[in-house]
Amino acid sequence: MLSVDRYERADDAFATFHEATEMSRDVPGVEGEEVSGLGEGAFIGIVTQGDETHVGGGAVYGDLIVNATLQSYEGSDANKEIVAELIRRLAEHAEQALHASSTPTAAG
Repeated sequence: MLSVDRYERADDAFATFHEATEMSRDVPGVEGEEVSGLGEGAFIGIVTQGDETHVGGGAVYGDLIVNATLQSYEGSDANKEIVAELIRRLAEHAEQALHASSTPTAAG
């Protein structure tokens, strides 16, 4: 699952993300870590409930919260790297799309 949430202000995005990250840490069985170089407050975690494992994470990029989750994947370092790369790429594409939509077009 991939998602991008846009907030009115960067402070709102960070506060919301921080609160969600803290709540995630309280889920039984979650093993998570902060990730440097992946956006503000980046966090990637692994949780197994029953026979299903999720590897997921997110980060703040200005007024955007970007999340990626792999469902039913092994909780390996390789899959954590895949989630980190998905977050990076999704943030880049979202920022480009938002910038393009806010750029005025030339009248023709």
